[in-house]
Amino acid sequence: MIDKIKKDSPELIVLKFALPCLAIRVLEGTLAQEQYRSYESSCLSGKAVSRKELEELLPKEHKRRSALAKKLNSSPWDREIVKSYWSDSREGHNSVVNSDEDSPEHVKEFCRVHEATVVSLKNNQQFRVSYDDVNREVIGLLTPNVQPGDKVLIHKGFSIYQQINGEYYLS
Repeated sequence: MIDKIKKDSPELIVLKFALPCLAIRVLEGTLAQEQYRSYESSCLSGKAVSRKELEELLPKEHKRRSALAKKLNSSPWDREIVKSYWSDSREGHNSVVNSDEDSPEHVKEFCRVHEATVVSLKNNQQFRVSYDDVNREVIGLLTPNVQPGDKVLIHKGFSIYQQINGEYYLS
């Protein structure tokens, strides 16, 4: 699914998929709202933050992606490695989520990356999606131009990319 993401740099792909996690950190009080807004603005403008900042912001993600890159004799910032990590690969994000024995299934389901179909629009920043046997609302900040029937990639209640002509883009 994610192998069809077009245009975005590896840094921007990481930041977009991390944005929902960063929103949760604001709620937990471990990230300032202003800093979150800066990351959100970077996602919307297509201007990623530095690799160093992402590595410090997301140390666990970077460590897991680095391990995957090492196995494949590549850089953790290679675009194909980043896409592979965030896809359904056996060693990617969903695999890490699935192997977490301490989290209940509903938390794992929320954390996985899914390809979903837009079912209905609530407003330009929220819509309902379905995948497998799940129907849920997601935030469409990064994909404001979706229509019912469109495919999107979702992570933690956010729509991250929209499929256009079989390829995923920020809409």
